[in-house]
Amino acid sequence: MRHILIITISILLLSSFLTSCEKKNGPGTETYEDGSSYVGVFKDGERNGQGTYTYGKGEWEGDKYVGDWKDGKRTGQGSYTWSNGNNYIGDWKDGK
Repeated sequence: MRHILIITISILLLSSFLTSCEKKNGPGTETYEDGSSYVGVFKDGERNGQGTYTYGKGEWEGDKYVGDWKDGKRTGQGSYTWSNGNNYIGDWKDGK
């Protein structure tokens, strides 16, 4: 009985580890160490599709980008709002 319990726990731990190594695909949320967060679509672990990125602590704290992403970069139509209320609405390419 003890061996079965050990084997079961080992299988659960291994499957949990393998699941955590998978790259995100589809809708999801990610929060980063500086307090930044992304809510949107992922493809192979990268921001891809529609999403919102809110900046955490640092130079851009409180800024927010809402729009299209491709391969982790702002690309396509999007809106960037600075913490002071100013904003840019328009096209983005390769994050710029």
